[in-house]
Amino acid sequence: MEVKFERLHFGYNRKREILHGIDLNLPSNKFIAVLGPNGCGKTTLVKQINRILRAQSGTVQIGDRQVSQLEPSELAKLIAYVPQMTSGVMNGSVMDTVMLGRRPYIQWKPTDEDLEIVAKALIRLNISHLSQRLFNQLSGGQCQRVAIARALALKPDILCFDEPTSALDPELTGEVLKVIRSLAELHIAMVIVTHEMGFAKKISDRVLFIDDGIIAEEGTPEEIFDHPKNSRTQEFLSQVL
Repeated sequence: MEVKFERLHFGYNRKREILHGIDLNLPSNKFIAVLGPNGCGKTTLVKQINRILRAQSGTVQIGDRQVSQLEPSELAKLIAYVPQMTSGVMNGSVMDTVMLGRRPYIQWKPTDEDLEIVAKALIRLNISHLSQRLFNQLSGGQCQRVAIARALALKPDILCFDEPTSALDPELTGEVLKVIRSLAELHIAMVIVTHEMGFAKKISDRVLFIDDGIIAEEGTPEEIFDHPKNSRTQEFLSQVL
């Protein structure tokens, strides 16, 4: 499902604007990597999609409907969000935590279909053996696997990741990125904010480079990593590659 930004402005107060007139189309069923220096507006941009943050002006549109016009229950069924780190946040079991992904669909109690969807998400993330473990007793890598399984249990049209490996050591980072890479075969729209350049170059369909609240450059991984046109993109990549 396509996401479209038009003339979007956002700031946490009137004196400090973070995003400056964003015009952007995120195509359906593609893997989009969002890159840029710390504090440039990457996370802020992604949080406009699921309305965690609301723009001061401009619009975000999903399909043919503006995000601002969608009921929370409708939006919750469209978009799943995996934050930077969820360790220690939940007190229930892994099964209960992943079942939270079905919350927008559950009326009185989970149906057989809900249980089957959650079971498949646990299998896909290779954490079925952890189903009865308490979430807050898991390792960081396990927590992120559970968070991704919870997102998949929603069966979303759009899956957003906000630096899902930022709090992990290198070994666990590789483990989680391998899981995310495997999700590309689901053919849903995925947007990931990441500092993992090799991962972004290898797996993404499109790359956005954000600098100081604007889209400085957008293109294929080859265009951005091998032939960047923007001087800020060139400078950033020369420092991190």
